[in-house]
Amino acid sequence: MKSIQLGLSGNRFDDQYTFDLQGYITVHDFNSAMCLFNEAVRQHPPPGHKGVWCATLVSMWALAGVTIYTVWACLLAKESPVILLVIPVMVLLTTILWVWRYRYLQRVFQCSLFELCSRINATENIRGINYRLVKHGHHDMGHPHNAHQRLPLRWHASYASLWEWGWIPVVK
Repeated sequence: MKSIQLGLSGNRFDDQYTFDLQGYITVHDFNSAMCLFNEAVRQHPPPGHKGVWCATLVSMWALAGVTIYTVWACLLAKESPVILLVIPVMVLLTTILWVWRYRYLQRVFQCSLFELCSRINATENIRGINYRLVKHGHHDMGHPHNAHQRLPLRWHASYASLWEWGWIPVVK
C-alpha cells in the first residue's frame, strides 16, 4: 500500500500532483479532491499559532491591568482596594474564554475535514483510495469528538491530508 501526505501550509493543502499518484488517480480527480479540501479549510480555518494567541492574551491582560490600576489610583483615590481584585478575576475569565475559543475553532476545523474525508471515502474506497486527516504525523488521530485520544502539546499544529491507495489501479 502506498501513501502520500499533503501538508497544510498557509491555510492550503499542498496541491502538487506527484508521479506516485499516476495510475491510481487522474490529475483531474486529484485537483477536484484538493479543491474540496482547500474549500473546507477556507470555510473553517485552523485557529493559528498558539504563540500569537498567548501574546494577544497577555497584551490584553497588561492593558486591562494598567487601565484598572490607573482608574483606581486616580479616580478612587485609593479608597477601595477591593477593585484591584477585578484584575485576577479578569485574568482567570479571559484565560478560560481564550482556551475555549481556541479549542472550539480547532474542533470545528477538524470536524469539517473529518466529515469531508468521510464523504470522499464513501465513493473513493471503491477505487481503493482512502483519505484521512493527520495531525503532527500521527496517523491514528481519531475523530475530534474522542477526547480520550491526546496528542503531544505543541505551539503550532501541523496538519496533513493522508492519501492511501494500492488496491485497484485506475483503468485508462
